[in-house]
Amino acid sequence: MRKSFCPLVGFLVALSSWNAAAQQNVLLNFRTGTTSTAQVSSSNPLPITGTITSSGSVTGTGTAGTAAAGVLTVQGIASMTPVQVSQATASNLNATIIGAGAAGTANAGVVTVQGIAAMTPLLATLSGTNNIATVTTLTGITNTVTTQELGASFVNITTNTDTNVKGSAGTFVGITVNTAGTTSTAKIYNDGDGTCNSGLIATVNTAVLGTDLLFNAAAGTGVCVTTAGAAAADITVLYR
Repeated sequence: MRKSFCPLVGFLVALSSWNAAAQQNVLLNFRTGTTSTAQVSSSNPLPITGTITSSGSVTGTGTAGTAAAGVLTVQGIASMTPVQVSQATASNLNATIIGAGAAGTANAGVVTVQGIAAMTPLLATLSGTNNIATVTTLTGITNTVTTQELGASFVNITTNTDTNVKGSAGTFVGITVNTAGTTSTAKIYNDGDGTCNSGLIATVNTAVLGTDLLFNAAAGTGVCVTTAGAAAADITVLYR
């Protein structure tokens, strides 16, 4: 039996137990630069650089669902580029949003959406009978809306008589004495039939020139004025 050494590039091969009719044991020592390292073994594997062209197994490949330190990682086509994963159809995803909730019920798990930029509202297109752009008639409004003009209508009275100023609901705005009468008065009624005999609102002394009174009294039936006295005054009644 003999033992010989054969120098190879980067490592030494030691031949032991040489026998032509027996098996051959090969002991490998690898060298780093000019320094010889320990013998190649399972605890001291031979370092390999370059591209591996032969088939093999990666140590620590592990099993599905079990973490293993030896599992290889992959990268995209460039640094920080995700690896592309293709899916045949969207229906194959079969994803369910946790906490989707029900219509009309708040749920913390519902996914929220945002506009094209921070604090930008989402664009919503209305259609059908609820399209605001095409609504011409409003229905279902139960509150009564009362409109009122800024100005007031007027009637000038110069004789002692009953004057049906307004024959429907309105407002007695006020009265002005243009020419004073003698012991004359003007009685204003909430009365729309011209009889001036019910719903007295006020009695105004029209014997004083320049009397200018503002009432803005609601007259639910109408406005009727009775003027009387020794000599009639010239008055103007304002109403709406």
